[in-house]
Amino acid sequence: TETIRNRLHQRGRESSPEIEKRIERASTVTLPSGCRVTTIINDGTLCDSGNAMIQTLLSLNSKI
Repeated sequence: TETIRNRLHQRGRESSPEIEKRIERASTVTLPSGCRVTTIINDGTLCDSGNAMIQTLLSLNSKI
């Protein structure tokens, strides 16, 4: 949580109260049991993260 908080502060797009609200919202998200979760590490380039997301979506489409 502290790492996320620091990254958001460094971006400078949100105020401290907005960052705290965002972190609080993220910590209350729960998924229904049985959901498959894919984690995309978002510390590379936008292109890398976008490609990872596209590959995930394409793999889901092939299972429909």
